[in-house]
Amino acid sequence: TPVAGSTPATMIDLSWTASAGATDYKLNRCSGSGCTPIAFAATTSGLTTFGDTSLTPSTEYCYQVIATNAGGDSSPSGTQCLTTLAPPRPSPPLPSW
Repeated sequence: TPVAGSTPATMIDLSWTASAGATDYKLNRCSGSGCTPIAFAATTSGLTTFGDTSLTPSTEYCYQVIATNAGGDSSPSGTQCLTTLAPPRPSPPLPSW
């Protein structure tokens, strides 16, 4: 199942549907429509959520989930791409009277 999540400026919170029989999940961060892996994001030890941190604002990140169990790894999920938000704008200075 593709991942989904929320996207603050420097973090993407991911979640996905549990896979029957899975004991762990591996997440790949990838690029392009074919989701060529560019970084191993995490192994979640059975959890179906993960927060990918220290990301660049206003940047697209794509992910795939691979369920694992004693029999090995599943095929990668579909690719889900999310874009981090732009950094907050600083407040304008207050006028000095």
